[in-house]
Amino acid sequence: MPDQLEVIKRDGSRQPFDRDKLLGSLSRASHKRNVDPRRLSLIVDGVESELRDRGGELSAERISELCLAGLQKLDRGAYLQFAGTLPDAARSAS
Repeated sequence: MPDQLEVIKRDGSRQPFDRDKLLGSLSRASHKRNVDPRRLSLIVDGVESELRDRGGELSAERISELCLAGLQKLDRGAYLQFAGTLPDAARSAS
């Protein structure tokens, strides 16, 4: 199991995966929505699990797709809010 989890950014650069940053983004997207924060943590758990399963690295685009899929099941408003923060390429992939 990889120790260092990395995000491959759209420009090809890499940065360490930051669970708190991702959870914060999901929380902002669901602000004023009736979404249980524990469900947001489960979305991040899923992203982390896929990161580990794929050798410790995942594209930012794939992380966005996983988050959108999770939010779509939870709350349409939060889904749309999160989708609105993404570059067009990530939105069109979902």
